[in-house]
Amino acid sequence: MAEALRAAGFPLLASKLSGESIEEDRSEANPTNWGPDDARIIFTAYFEGTANVVERRTTQIGLFHELDRGIDVGSDATSAAQAARTARENGRRSKPLRFKMGVDGCGHEHGLAGVVFAFGLRGQCERLAACVRAVRGVLGEPKTQLNIVGLSRGAVAALAVAEMLGATPQLFVGESAELPSLNSQNSSDDGASTPPSSSGSLNILADSPRIPDSDPRPRAESITDAVHYPSPSINEEEVKADPRSLSRRTLRLHLLLFDPVPGNQVYTTRYLDPLNWSTGNQAMDVSSCSELRRVLAIYPYEPLPAITFHAPLIPTYPSSASVDEIASLGCHQGALLCAPNRISCRLSYAMLRSFLANECGVKLRGCRPFDESLATRQATLRVLEMLRAAAVDDAAKAGTFDGTYVSRAAHSPTPGAAVVRRATGRYLNAFHRRLATREGASTDVDDGRPLYVLDVVRGDE
Repeated sequence: MAEALRAAGFPLLASKLSGESIEEDRSEANPTNWGPDDARIIFTAYFEGTANVVERRTTQIGLFHELDRGIDVGSDATSAAQAARTARENGRRSKPLRFKMGVDGCGHEHGLAGVVFAFGLRGQCERLAACVRAVRGVLGEPKTQLNIVGLSRGAVAALAVAEMLGATPQLFVGESAELPSLNSQNSSDDGASTPPSSSGSLNILADSPRIPDSDPRPRAESITDAVHYPSPSINEEEVKADPRSLSRRTLRLHLLLFDPVPGNQVYTTRYLDPLNWSTGNQAMDVSSCSELRRVLAIYPYEPLPAITFHAPLIPTYPSSASVDEIASLGCHQGALLCAPNRISCRLSYAMLRSFLANECGVKLRGCRPFDESLATRQATLRVLEMLRAAAVDDAAKAGTFDGTYVSRAAHSPTPGAAVVRRATGRYLNAFHRRLATREGASTDVDDGRPLYVLDVVRGDE
């Protein structure tokens, strides 16, 4: 009877009669409604800034790549497939298998052409796609959580991956499987593997102690647990046997963008590029990528001179994505250095670690210099409030009591987009507000002041 009801299109009634889990049948009826906790593979790629090298840990991109406990897949599909085979042979099949990949800046790999024209950026994205496809092929095309962390041109590369996934999903899925899917496997290992370090100690300061393998403080005290971003609802859709539907059913994309900078002037992308040949316009719209579900984009507010071609990019995202755009302290890469003594770098570390650990399923080692400097959430809240008050006082001393104090123009589909510092505000930025809400210290009372001192303003607002 249960099978007849299921065949007739009544799976929930059949589940009740057969005693099966209703949740499991709902998952089968809506195969796209799953999250990072359901993934069998978590693959995280770290794209460095234009001239940076991941292994040198010039910025926190390299630092987080090293703190990531995932298996390093190398830099090509062959080594990625071998890493997946090794994980498979080790019997790690129950909880997510975690992989990571580091990508050096396009300027480092391709010289002057990479620095000036972002030459090689597309090739780096295709290389990542090939590695993801190889790992999925070896492990049987299971549900895969793909996370991409990028700085500057590396963040633009992350957007290019989203555009590529939306336009050509066959680059990421469809490889012939060597095994049955991991979705049906059962075992008891935790799936996290720690590869040999390619650079020895994780110390980021010459006189710093060696970074331990785990956070020495209780997790309840960690500031990086403070912010959780809400998951968007997913509509049901029919899934068919082709690369597009396979990608939608088994692949989720999360992006962590730190100051995406295409290297173009704002007037170039807006007025002088009708054919969309510039790097900025090619990454301006990723709304076709239905696999993109989560985005955290962080923009330091301090502008560089226009001659440096460092205007940030504020693109268009798909409606399926839950997007958080946060303005922060500092100036471009200087806000993401491995420098725990800088408040802008500590704030960046807290936001990145919170998003990766809580929203992307990434397992991270501890980093004592940063972790100790963050202290507790309550202490961090006090620091953020002091910074907010200092910013307001600084603007007042300059004679600005209302409106915008500093504005950093940005690339956007509509004119007027910018990263701004206002003369006043109830919170320093969106991260400050989320942390205050988490700790029960929010003051969301409309007193006439803007919500944030540091904010990202879209052109259509």
